[in-house]
Amino acid sequence: SAGHARALLAHGDPERMAREVVEKGLNVRDVENLAKAKATIEGKLGGKGTVKPGKAAPARKDADSRALEKRLSDYLGLQVSLDGKGEAGELRIRYGSLDQLDDLCRRLGVE
Repeated sequence: SAGHARALLAHGDPERMAREVVEKGLNVRDVENLAKAKATIEGKLGGKGTVKPGKAAPARKDADSRALEKRLSDYLGLQVSLDGKGEAGELRIRYGSLDQLDDLCRRLGVE
């Protein structure tokens, strides 16, 4: 399904992961959790199978959030980032010039 495909995009080897999904009959939530777990483990393991010291791996955005960021960025022509925490969050829109800011304000009806 499209949900499965979005979840697979977050994985480093989506083809291998897709085979595993089909073999095990995993649902979309299972695929998201599996991709997240594998990415975390692969990111923390060093060359000899030990955990790297340092900060914890940053939380990965889900496929829906990344897709929405891209749609908003494409629509506005500006860099957009979403940072969700449960049902609340933060939307950031970056502009590179005052002309871009003026254009954004016009689009939002703030003049």
